[in-house]
Amino acid sequence: MPHQFVSLPILRSSEVRNKIMRVQFQQNYFYELAEKLCDSVGDGEHLTVNLRGEDTHYCRLNNARIRQTGTVEDFDLDVRLISDNGNGELRQASKTINLCLEKNTDKENCLRILRDLRTDVNQLPTDPYAIIPTSNSKSESVTEGNLLNSGDVPDAILSDTNGLDLTGIYSSGRLFRGNATSTGARHWFATDSFLIDYSLYGPEERAYKGFHGGQSWEQAKFEAELERGREQLSALAKPIRKVVPGEYRTFLAPAAAMGFSGMLHYIFSESSIQQGDSPLRLMRQGKKKFSPLFNFTDDYSNGTTSRFSPEGDLFPEKMALVENGELKSTLISKRTAKEYDLGSNGAGPSEAVQAPVISPGALKAAEVLKELGTGLYVSNLHYLNWSDRMQGRVTGMTRYACFWVENGSLSAPIENLRWDDTIYRVLGSELEALTTKTSMFPDPSSYGKRSIGAVSTPGILLKSMAFTL
Repeated sequence: MPHQFVSLPILRSSEVRNKIMRVQFQQNYFYELAEKLCDSVGDGEHLTVNLRGEDTHYCRLNNARIRQTGTVEDFDLDVRLISDNGNGELRQASKTINLCLEKNTDKENCLRILRDLRTDVNQLPTDPYAIIPTSNSKSESVTEGNLLNSGDVPDAILSDTNGLDLTGIYSSGRLFRGNATSTGARHWFATDSFLIDYSLYGPEERAYKGFHGGQSWEQAKFEAELERGREQLSALAKPIRKVVPGEYRTFLAPAAAMGFSGMLHYIFSESSIQQGDSPLRLMRQGKKKFSPLFNFTDDYSNGTTSRFSPEGDLFPEKMALVENGELKSTLISKRTAKEYDLGSNGAGPSEAVQAPVISPGALKAAEVLKELGTGLYVSNLHYLNWSDRMQGRVTGMTRYACFWVENGSLSAPIENLRWDDTIYRVLGSELEALTTKTSMFPDPSSYGKRSIGAVSTPGILLKSMAFTL
């Protein structure tokens, strides 16, 4: 079936220049609003101002056609006031406003928010662990990618989809983060990124799940991914094999490894470990470890994530969290440092891993099926949750193109399976190899706003993984 699409305007060179000028304008615009607010603080008052914004082109696709398209330009400002009465009693309150991008109106709204916060903060209880900003550091990071012009999107995505039922969401554009404090910290982050999060549907609603994202569009790579999808759909057409519960030799493709690694993002919180709410307490106590092959880093060097905290502190560009299977570092915010008398390493209040990277290994992609031999090839995982958080036990379902492999060849698609296993087996005792090639998966979340950040992970070969239903 020939692809069909709505007509979209093509960005001419002058439009591109105007877009770039608008991006630069946003940085100056944010700093002007922040200066207005910070210049208005009084004695005993401290302020943090944080911006989240996007300039995004979205397309919704169904049956290899563009069904809906549009752009979103949206900016929110979070303003936090910390009040110090001089006796060591701190109170804090915050409000978020949506900017209309009309300077006088936004300035008036910001000052109104500050007046409201002064009223609110006096009615709140003291917060013994509130953090007064102290940093006056400055940073600027702008990553310019090579994104598709809006008018080129239909042909780029759909020209090679004849005969495919492709459904998904395409998003592309620039993401913004900004920070300013009354102590003089000024930080700006902007990055170009795109993501097409899609499924290819075959017979009996069986599907292949695909992600193609990054900072620069490469047509050949996308077409190669579509070709892999065609091959998977062909394999999905075979009769389904029922797999009984048990432990099976398993390969987690990068997309499945990405889902599993997502369970790690919050467990490196020092606050969570101190409160006994993280499975890493077992590592801290010397009772558990990961495989010597496993290395996990919070790495901001690829420009997908801002590395400044809401208080204006800079996180290290790279921090090894797990090194050769051993717990190397945890994430410590200033609030946690204050509460537990520790040193902070610049982590934000959530103490979540923001730029997770699992280091590659020695297994070549072409040898995956041969090395797997007989077992399960898992393309995707979903519905992940802790089944026993304290022991690091995770449960979830297989999803999309997952196969039974026999003697190094895809034998048959399988029914969705429930699995239940621990991080200390999957990333520890049962980890046999990691692929040499890693895949980057931009965060697909767009609830409220498109998210920054990306996960980088290889595929993972396991000696066994426990499937329960």
